[in-house]
Amino acid sequence: MTQVITPETLILLPGDFCILVFKALDVDFPDQARVEIGAQTSSWMNIGWEHEGQRHAISMIGTVPSVPFEVMCADGQFAQIGPARSMTPDIKKLAEAVRFSGGPLGDVFQLLRATIDELANSEMTEVLMRFLDLTAEHSGFVEIAALPETGGLFLQGWSNPEIAQDYTLLTGTGEVSAACAGFAREDLIAPASGFCLYARNHPETFLKTKSVFLWRNNDLRRLDVLPELPEPMRAETANDHVRMMLPRLSAKPSVMAQFKRVCRPRFRGQDTLSAYDGPVAVGLDRVLQAEGGLFVTGWMLDPLAQIDLALIKSTSNLYAPIWPDAHSLHRPDLLEAFAQDPRFAGLLDPSETRNGFLCFVPAASAKVSNSEVYLELVLQDGQCLFLPITPRKCRDLGAAHAVLNAVPRHDPALNSILARHVAPFLVGLTAKASESRSQMIPMGEPYEPGQRDVAALMSMSKPEDLKPVFASLSNTAEAHQIELIVIIDDTLDPQVVSTLQDQFLFHGLTGGVVSCAKHMSQAARLDVAVGVTKAEHILLWGPQALPQTTGWLDLLRQEAACLPAPGLVSPLLSYEDGSIHFGGQRMAGRPAQAISQLAGFNRTNRDTLHKVEVSAGAHELALIDRDLLIEVGGIAGRLLGDKYTHHGLGARLRQHNAAAWCTPQVEFWMLPDQATPQQSGASSFIDNVDAAIISHLSVPQKAIVTL
Repeated sequence: MTQVITPETLILLPGDFCILVFKALDVDFPDQARVEIGAQTSSWMNIGWEHEGQRHAISMIGTVPSVPFEVMCADGQFAQIGPARSMTPDIKKLAEAVRFSGGPLGDVFQLLRATIDELANSEMTEVLMRFLDLTAEHSGFVEIAALPETGGLFLQGWSNPEIAQDYTLLTGTGEVSAACAGFAREDLIAPASGFCLYARNHPETFLKTKSVFLWRNNDLRRLDVLPELPEPMRAETANDHVRMMLPRLSAKPSVMAQFKRVCRPRFRGQDTLSAYDGPVAVGLDRVLQAEGGLFVTGWMLDPLAQIDLALIKSTSNLYAPIWPDAHSLHRPDLLEAFAQDPRFAGLLDPSETRNGFLCFVPAASAKVSNSEVYLELVLQDGQCLFLPITPRKCRDLGAAHAVLNAVPRHDPALNSILARHVAPFLVGLTAKASESRSQMIPMGEPYEPGQRDVAALMSMSKPEDLKPVFASLSNTAEAHQIELIVIIDDTLDPQVVSTLQDQFLFHGLTGGVVSCAKHMSQAARLDVAVGVTKAEHILLWGPQALPQTTGWLDLLRQEAACLPAPGLVSPLLSYEDGSIHFGGQRMAGRPAQAISQLAGFNRTNRDTLHKVEVSAGAHELALIDRDLLIEVGGIAGRLLGDKYTHHGLGARLRQHNAAAWCTPQVEFWMLPDQATPQQSGASSFIDNVDAAIISHLSVPQKAIVTL
């Protein structure tokens, strides 16, 4: 049988909301629910509490109930809510009900605040302030107000009892944290005392309020503002007043630290660090700016540990502590450089060489550009030292060498340095513009640019590498569809170009040769080739992959045309013995070493009917629309090496709501793996950098999709 419960009072609120007041309950209402009231569905929010052995509750409903309704209780049973014994629009009834039954004032306040957020109603704000006025304990008066240079609101007055804690400052439009400290006053009798309050983030409406409400652990207090409150002190005058009060204040260290921050000296545009005569020296070797932050390297000598805080700040509210996020670097050269400096005489420990540092400082461009940026050192004695900084703006990855030169490549924490400091900076740089000053040397029969709509891009180290590919294209339909662009080192013998011309003519191929600087990555060279063709589609082709059948290009284009959205598609790659080289792979976080999860399995283990979405296409062969490739930042993107080129390209495709796919409808042979020279330390380092960049850019993988 459904239990019928009668509310004591129904309190009408603006916007058709209402509150039901219950007492002496023997059921436990849900905190949140949806209830059916006649033909309407309404929200239900409830706060319940125990007082003197009885259960009380208040429930807010999004409509005024015109008929009884049911709500499911915590025990799974339904209770019917009948008509209230009384109805009123006066919030005083709610205040009395909560106060007299020991209710949680703070929780009720938050419930009313949630209604304001939903309604954006000024009448509801007045109701809320009226509730605070009726329920808060009057504890004192505000006699002085100030607006320090550091921002925030400073209030001073007296209270009974003392307030010297962290509080939340309440208004009808929001809540902000406030630090409160007490001080002795001869005109007051204990437990009354003076107080100072500082709220760093305050709305301007606080200056127009008649009362200040403080909330802590369900303790709600009201401080009335004197009607004759003087005009608030501002800027340096306000700072001087707080500085004068500081020695008199008493509170826990974390609270006092907030008042001390108000009193700190302000940056006036001058270098005060260089003139400091104590044993502190700091230098910044590089401060580079990219979209999203700064890359900072430097050193710091502080043998007596006088520095409490080291900050990168700006006049546009950048606030970035260097420690503890910075990574320490060995700088033994500093010990010798400062050995004769009288400030450090006998203070430098010859075994302590980790005096350098590097760090990434997250910083929105608006907080750095057109602002004064500076280093601020806060010393233990309260002094502040300043050093103006001029960040050097970096636009593209041409600035990468300046970052990488600062990274200790044999540091055990190398991967952490790359992930926390290097990658976040490098991803804020744009992909380096391709060096397209090289012109394509035409090969084969003459043709008009744009006449072929597929450009096959292929890197070559020696002409012999291309013989199998040329042979596979000879006298085929693909030979008449493809513009074949071969990319060579600009250091190769000019005779190589003549040899290639002969090969193009012999096999009936059309295209050209592009020469690129030897230091460029393969991916960067491919981007140069993309820039010299007008073809609509780009085929990235490695000479170690050979088609198994004719008509493969038409099939691959058909598969690309059937994708749910524009993307990249690669064929299945396998060896003569049937083992798979590439059959689709997935990646989470740091790129894996294996080219494919199916590498080494027999092709019979692979679904041969459906194409599958993969995290990265095959290095050896992939087809993509030229416009999409340019939109996502080219082939190299923000990567510096070649090992993870397709991992990076796959990540950027996903960021542009595209994807990479593998189709078994087209299959290529893989030539036996060639012996590769041992990777140099520099190449390994670049691979680690690229892996960190991809991990930083990667988005969570979606569930596997087949078509």
